[in-house]
Amino acid sequence: PAAGHPDAVAALGQGPHSEGVHDVLDALLAYAEQVRDVARSGFTDVVNIGIGGSDLGPQMVVPALDAYTQGQRRLHFVSNVDGHDITAVLRGLDARRTLFIVASKTFTTQETMANAHAARAWFAAEWTQGGAEGAAGGPDTARHFVGVTTNPFLANATLAKNRAAWADAIDAVLGAHPGAEQKAEALRKQLEAMPDGGVYAL
Repeated sequence: PAAGHPDAVAALGQGPHSEGVHDVLDALLAYAEQVRDVARSGFTDVVNIGIGGSDLGPQMVVPALDAYTQGQRRLHFVSNVDGHDITAVLRGLDARRTLFIVASKTFTTQETMANAHAARAWFAAEWTQGGAEGAAGGPDTARHFVGVTTNPFLANATLAKNRAAWADAIDAVLGAHPGAEQKAEALRKQLEAMPDGGVYAL
């Protein structure tokens, strides 16, 4: 299996940690369904920010599954660190109706982080100009930015100072490897100490 995580592809009940992994997959599917429901989410545009496999993977999936889409939203991809790339995408978007997916395994990839920061700066400026306010009186970053990463803590600090409590995912994925139990426990404690929010990690 890819990345050496057999539990990530094992059928439910067929691996030592498959139940925990499938619980997380179910939660991610539920989130995806919320995003797909435009009436509920309000998202008409989704921007994937990543490079390498974090860009090419989603780009290949979109046309492959085109026959099954509902056609309710536009999908955009940003990978080039040249500012012209993301500027051209942002120009036609409404901040209040856009979801940004920042995909980076470590959340330290320079090109992806540069584009993520550019997107967040644009989002904050557009949100202020539009006169909209989030729950805390500022840009609703936690709702409009989601990270796909193995480093939820750095993603949290970079995107929204929020997180989703995927302690089970950490236990299932890291715990599947020898010597990872202590690291999983440390990550779990850090998660418990963080506020609720919208950064997703696998």
